[in-house]
Amino acid sequence: RVLIIGNSLVGFYGTIKDWLKTFDSLSPDPIGLTADNLGKGMGKLEEYATWDRLGIKAKIDQGWDVVIIQPWTEAYDVKVSDEDLLKHATTLVNWVRASGAYPVIYEAQFDWIFFKRYQARAHERLFKIAEALETGYIPAGQGWLAVEKDYPQPVIADSAEGQGTTNDDPKAFNKVMFADSVHQSYSGALFNSLMVWKYLTGRSPKELTIPEAKNAAIGEESVPRVRWDLVPYFQSQADQAITPAI
Repeated sequence: RVLIIGNSLVGFYGTIKDWLKTFDSLSPDPIGLTADNLGKGMGKLEEYATWDRLGIKAKIDQGWDVVIIQPWTEAYDVKVSDEDLLKHATTLVNWVRASGAYPVIYEAQFDWIFFKRYQARAHERLFKIAEALETGYIPAGQGWLAVEKDYPQPVIADSAEGQGTTNDDPKAFNKVMFADSVHQSYSGALFNSLMVWKYLTGRSPKELTIPEAKNAAIGEESVPRVRWDLVPYFQSQADQAITPAI
């Protein structure tokens, strides 16, 4: 039983919890995986740890085997100190451990306009937190960096603040992986789900046969929005990006 806490993992373009159930149904050896999620738009660890109205602790206490925690913009925000980031992560991780579940820190993908810089800073900080708290770690954002190398986005403007582009090439990174400047596309949600599947099960995503058909994760009306031609590529990249939990 897996609980997923975080706004990107709840998602507007195909939820990871539903993809995981779909993958399990497609697996030659299903494990009976169940998942649920909880989060808010632009949700941050401080909010999850201190806003009682979100009900995070109560949800954790319902009983899970694994709880995946996704920080958001505070992971790269220079205005948020390392100490504060660790403090709120510690609160959540302590709640998870007290419930008997295994805590996992998840590194999400960030705004494509500032992608490389944000991803580098978030990875450095979140990896240190996972080490300090001795949690699991899913570096999904690093998988996105690998995709960006294969599907680069032409830079139209470059400055100290980041990169910008008006590129509409369907093969460009932002068009393949993002629905807008921030939110993952349906394909991005699929890719994230494959990486979580690899981490949780230890099984290669390449072993899954994912049909281009009705899917519990996104609904029939959204199927055309998935880049089905890239599914084998996403499966291979997810397999390379993630080390399974021990």
